[in-house]
Amino acid sequence: MGILVPHIHLFCLEQKRNPVIKGDVLTLGQQVVFSTFPNIKSILRFHDLPIADLPPGFDTESKVPGWARTPNAQSVFTLLGADRVYATDIATRENPDFLIDLNEPVDPSYHEKFDTIVDVGTLEHVFDIPTALANIVKMCRNGGSVILINPASGAIDHGFYQFSPTLYFDYFGSNGFSVVGCYLHEPLRWYPLGERKGRILKYEYVDDEIPITSRTGFEVAFFATKNASRDTDGRIKPLQSLYRNLWNAEQGTDEAFFPSDEKVETGGSPRERLTGIVKKIALIARIPIPRTEWVRLILSLQFRSAVAKLVPILVDRTKRWHPLWLNTYLFNRGRGKNIRCIATYNASGRIRLRRSSRRSV
Repeated sequence: MGILVPHIHLFCLEQKRNPVIKGDVLTLGQQVVFSTFPNIKSILRFHDLPIADLPPGFDTESKVPGWARTPNAQSVFTLLGADRVYATDIATRENPDFLIDLNEPVDPSYHEKFDTIVDVGTLEHVFDIPTALANIVKMCRNGGSVILINPASGAIDHGFYQFSPTLYFDYFGSNGFSVVGCYLHEPLRWYPLGERKGRILKYEYVDDEIPITSRTGFEVAFFATKNASRDTDGRIKPLQSLYRNLWNAEQGTDEAFFPSDEKVETGGSPRERLTGIVKKIALIARIPIPRTEWVRLILSLQFRSAVAKLVPILVDRTKRWHPLWLNTYLFNRGRGKNIRCIATYNASGRIRLRRSSRRSV
């Protein structure tokens, strides 16, 4: 469990758009911070964020054995604007504020106790993921936020699990949360030291394409806010939206747009909103949505993606290549219908934001 420099950049990107770190913050496990105070403050200045003052006598040292001279997560989140920062763990080894076993239903005294819940590398070590996620929902106050950063690929035997964005989109979307941001983080690739670099990709939405593959490991960073208007305890168990949408589209029901119906109400690009309206009209009128890929793409007004779809189909028919070839090619270059590369960084920690990301991340 550790907060890397790219994670701090992600916190800042979302904090600038929508304050997700505020009030009482709970970290799942004590977090090692792989940075220094001067560097942390320079990152906040880079993103034009105000730097809060640490109270007199504030304990800034890490509680993780062997890391006492490094900053702790409490310091990082306080600098970002949190009022109080607590840590929970299953054991007393790292001196947590609360002892909580996420495998078991959390005590009611912790319900709606925290404004922000942050996990950087804990959930993959918890066996009972449904119970752990339900605990997170219960402990988060209405209007509060959840930040989850966990391995998505390339971390065999690091923990019990690796996570796809669709799990978080579908689960939290079903249980009263609005997604405010999702990213794929590719840590430094093993090039020669002077050439090592990592990437941060914005994951716009769960797509119905073939699965994403890559040559390197990624982690998913997910940000969501609990809607104050909905009372939920995290018990809803979602179906994977890809298959639910396909099945409901065939049945002609408006449930086919879960969870994208909320996206149409809360934001998204004009093209995405128009696409959602066209699809809903088709369902209400009971006009079947064709399964043929290129027809569906044209109906959804995604002409640029139609080209990306047609090329691998033609290649597959002529040379018997699998369409996954093109998807892999685009993903490894930070391009795709539902992803785009917004930043790159090198071994020294220097980050370069893409010009468009400064305006629209």
